[in-house]
Amino acid sequence: MGSSHLVREARKRAGLSQSTLAERLGVSRSTVSRWETGRARPSYETVLKVFEACGLDLRVSVVARDYDTRRMLDAQTHLTPDELIDQLVAWHRIREESDGRPASTPSPKQ
Repeated sequence: MGSSHLVREARKRAGLSQSTLAERLGVSRSTVSRWETGRARPSYETVLKVFEACGLDLRVSVVARDYDTRRMLDAQTHLTPDELIDQLVAWHRIREESDGRPASTPSPKQ
């Protein structure tokens, strides 16, 4: 998520116009517009000021990257709808079995 998206999202969540946000920050409306469209990149400190002017907090956390989850998500994006359904049915069976319930029989494919 880039700074342009953060600025636009903060402003919209606060229900502010570009002009009102600009006024609160002491910048021109065109500056806010350039930030939101990506034609200019506000500094991290400026993004924090935008959030403050919108009555919001920007919280950032640093966590270890989960490569296994990333690989799994990448693999899922290449599945066909039928393959996704097959995986969901298999997951459902595993879950029922781990809960001690008998696995239900899926409906035959049409």
